[in-house]
Amino acid sequence: MSELFEKSIRVLELPRLLEMLEHHAVSAEAKARARRLTPSDDFGEVNRLLDETDAARKMIMLRGSPAFGGVRDVGEALSRAERGGMLNTRELLDIAGLLTNVRRVQEYYKEDEEGTVIDKLFLSLHPNRFLEEKIKRAIPDEDTIADAASTELADIRRHAMLAAEDTDAYADYLMGLSQAGQLNEQKAMKKELDAAQRRLSELTTLVQRIYEDNVFGRLSDDLYQTLSAKYEAETKELKTRAAEIQALLTEATNKTQGIQDFADLVAPYADITELDEELVHTLIEKIIVHEKEIIDGETVMRIEIYYRFIGKTSDCLNRSVAPIKTKTESVVATDSIA
Repeated sequence: MSELFEKSIRVLELPRLLEMLEHHAVSAEAKARARRLTPSDDFGEVNRLLDETDAARKMIMLRGSPAFGGVRDVGEALSRAERGGMLNTRELLDIAGLLTNVRRVQEYYKEDEEGTVIDKLFLSLHPNRFLEEKIKRAIPDEDTIADAASTELADIRRHAMLAAEDTDAYADYLMGLSQAGQLNEQKAMKKELDAAQRRLSELTTLVQRIYEDNVFGRLSDDLYQTLSAKYEAETKELKTRAAEIQALLTEATNKTQGIQDFADLVAPYADITELDEELVHTLIEKIIVHEKEIIDGETVMRIEIYYRFIGKTSDCLNRSVAPIKTKTESVVATDSIA
């Protein structure tokens, strides 16, 4: 800048004007931009800025000033999220606050039929009501994470709170879920196992008897071979089935102990606020995510959570999916808060 230019700025008290402008800005970034403003000596740019100022003044006279509040710079948080980083509750609430302001400004704006030179400023804003409400439902305040923050997190916290309240009662509850519809099946298997063992004992006696009859000439060799092969095949089949039943019954017994182990394992996690790799490996055996489908007009993905020791304890959980455009225009699937 020339010495004359700088002198003119001082005479016009530009620093004082910028201080007044900064006072009306609602965010730290806006205040900083106000302080950095400098006069332009480009005739075309000056006319453009004057036209924009005039259009904004007319809009405010007709509709009042748009409502801004609680706007914070979220650029660094968004950049970290795009790189796969984690955001804390304060940063997520700041993003929700920004989205609220964007939505309100869009609602304030009504495009004139003839158009104005500042239409492009409003049209560059892209509200995302889905993400805004999702964050607010998941994080009521900076120190609280709602169960609805994640389908998986909500399910884990549900189990953890039940276990923490009364571990024995929770184990009984899981036992009831495990045995529902299986008690009669186990009784039937035990009955089948008893019958198989009795028949195996009978077959041992029959094989011994036909052998003696054959030795003493009371049973021909051909008939002995036929009966012996028949009894041998039946014995092999019964032994295989008895081993299968015994394995199933042993598994049921082990699951009873597994239920108690899981109840003790999950109880300390009643107050968790986020899922991490260590927690997932500690509590969960596997998670099955099904293909997206349309249910009642909403796109959802069904998921199944299999916990360590106890397996799946409930029907599929539903996760809603909605596209969210990032500043790189990529589409990201996001969890719905149910």
